[in-house]
This record gives sequence, structure tokens and C-alpha cells, in this order.
Amino acid sequence: MRPHSAPLVVGGLVALAAACTEFSTVTTGGDAGEELREASVPDNATSPSVEASAPEAGADTSTPRCDEQDLVGRWRLDEGSGTRISDCTSSALVGTLYGGTWVEGRKGRKALSFVGGDTGARIDLGDPAALKLEGGMTLSAWINVRTVASYGRIFAKSASDGDRGWDLFVDVDGSLDFRVASGPNDYVFTSLRTFPLGQWKHVAAVFDPGIAVRLYVDGKVVASTTVGIPAAQRNSTRPAYIGARADCCTVDGALEDVRIYRRALTATELDLLFKANGP
Repeated sequence: MRPHSAPLVVGGLVALAAACTEFSTVTTGGDAGEELREASVPDNATSPSVEASAPEAGADTSTPRCDEQDLVGRWRLDEGSGTRISDCTSSALVGTLYGGTWVEGRKGRKALSFVGGDTGARIDLGDPAALKLEGGMTLSAWINVRTVASYGRIFAKSASDGDRGWDLFVDVDGSLDFRVASGPNDYVFTSLRTFPLGQWKHVAAVFDPGIAVRLYVDGKVVASTTVGIPAAQRNSTRPAYIGARADCCTVDGALEDVRIYRRALTATELDLLFKANGP
């Protein structure tokens, strides 16, 4: 039995577990651009569904909450100038911006836009202890992807074979992918086959140790893998980057409000997170 986790508070609301049934894709080995070996299986694991209220989609909850349970880092990316990227949590994981352009984002706020490819543009967070997670994890971000020509990383702490970690990215085939390393050269993998371009979307990636890896778009689960899930994830020695990977692959698009939690958020929590900060 997994230990009890305190619920996430979003906009003053408590989010509890929700039921979901999805189909899964699992992949091990290989790098971006290599042939992927896949198997689809149903994810029949469910959690008790509960009722919860939330702000209307589109409501402006502009005052940031940076003290949520298990929130490790939150980078709003709304500075609008400079190269210092602030983390509003107590972790104080300040990033350094290389390249990138400040643009208009959602709700009149600023966002950070990158030109895709091996351009070197990224936010470098270094390799702090707070990001060396071994257990459950959730990544989330608002993204507006222009093109898919660059294996564009949204958030990553990984490199090529021999130093795998975790990465969330848009592949050249137009899919949204999430990988978590189980060894230096192996990982578990789940994928949404077609990700929409040219519009703001909230994406989240969840590693639930020993149970599943999942992808969410706009608060709804869109992909899930339940086969071969390790009890712990491997830490890459490479730095964590927003907008790229340590050795390549800048995303072609704009980013806002990037977060990392030290546990697997539930489906209801992620739905509330989307609605509380919706477009």
C-alpha cells in the first residue's frame, strides 16, 4: 500500500483522487528519432471519484500559490526582461536564461518564446539536490508549440544513452512524449500521438512509482503506461533545463508557468490545476 499523501490545494480547493481508464504505451531503450517498440495495454486501475468545485475555466487567479504541498519549483516565466528566472517556491531554484524572447502570453502576462532546434536557447537550472527526485513526480507547464521539427524539450533532466533521466517533449512526428529512466540506457515511455499546434495548452506528466506514467492535456488524461514501471526513477547527472535538453533539442514555441512536484498528482488535482489557471 502506498503511503498517504496530503492533498494538493489549488485556488483554495482540496483536490482528491478521481477515476480514469486509459490505454497505455510502453517503450524501453532508444533515443529520439530511433524506432520505438510499443505495446498497448488497458490501464484499469481506478481511484474513488469525488465531487469538487473549481473556479470557472478562464478565471484569472493571478496571485500565485507557491506553498502547495510537495511543490518543488514553480517558474512563472513572466519576468518580461533579463536573464534571471525566478522560482517562487521556498526552494529558490533560480534559473539562467540563454537565448529566448519575451512575448505576450495568456491573460496579458508575459511568456518566454524559444526558436527550436540545436540553438542553445534554454533556461539552465543546474543540478540542485531538490531536483534529484527518485520517487513520484509531476511536471506541468503551459505551452504554445509552433512547429515540431526539433524534438523540442519542454522540461528535461536527461541526455542521450548512458545518462538517461526524465524529459517531457514534443517529437518530430507531432506527438507529446514523456520518458522516465529506469537505468542509464532504459526508460518507460508514454505518448499522445497528435499534439495541437499554435494554441496554448496545459500539459502535465506524472510518474507514479511502480504503477504508471501518465500524460494530461488541459486537465484530462490522454495517455498512460502501466507495464514495466520501476519502483524508483534514475537520476541523470546532467542539469535540468526548461525549454531544452542538456545536449540538444530546444522547443519551438512559448512557455509559461512551469512546475515540478515531488509526488504523483491525481487526475482531479490536475483538472483543478488546469481550471484554476485556465486560458
